[in-house]
Amino acid sequence: MEEKEITAQDFMNVLELRSDLVYCSFDDLKEAFQDDDVYINVMHTLYQLIDIDNGGFAIIDNEITEKIYKLLNFKRYEIKNKNKETYNLINDTILKLNEVNALSDDVKIEFIDNYAVNQEENRGLEFRYKYELLDSMAIDSFIIDYLEGEEMPDDIPDYYIIGSIVYLNNTMPGLFEIEEVQNKIDDLLCEMSMFKKEEKPSLVERIVQKVLRR
Repeated sequence: MEEKEITAQDFMNVLELRSDLVYCSFDDLKEAFQDDDVYINVMHTLYQLIDIDNGGFAIIDNEITEKIYKLLNFKRYEIKNKNKETYNLINDTILKLNEVNALSDDVKIEFIDNYAVNQEENRGLEFRYKYELLDSMAIDSFIIDYLEGEEMPDDIPDYYIIGSIVYLNNTMPGLFEIEEVQNKIDDLLCEMSMFKKEEKPSLVERIVQKVLRR
């Protein structure tokens, strides 16, 4: 398959899908991506997700790997007769995922450790547990939503928000050259200490609600 340049919007789509894969069940994802056009778009994003970091995120957690395989296959043959390009892209994605998932245990552990270190460096954070890294990556999507006009949930820890801002600055530096984005980030940082502690749906519930609204 011919490689295409990944745009800023493509990368933001990757961050959204990464968040969905962390917190949504396969049944939730299947319901959200049932429409053929939506599924086709998600398959293109999934290919980019695996391509961007050579499969690091895709194998960081067994449940995430399983959800990705299920997503790739749940409309695969149905799409074959409707959109051959997407069918071929799905097959290419499966090959990429198989290659990294077939690494020996020792090599896979080292690969995942290096991926986690890279994430820490890009976020300016240290993670003691895998779930902390996954939470941080999932919260990236809330920063994207905030920049697109949605409210930022007021119960996300400040260090996760700052970590996501640092990550976006390191991976999408051009984004922060936009004055409107700079102003919104400045506003967000100024508001951090004024968060109100109110009863809110859990982070998992909000992400599931978000993906089901698409």
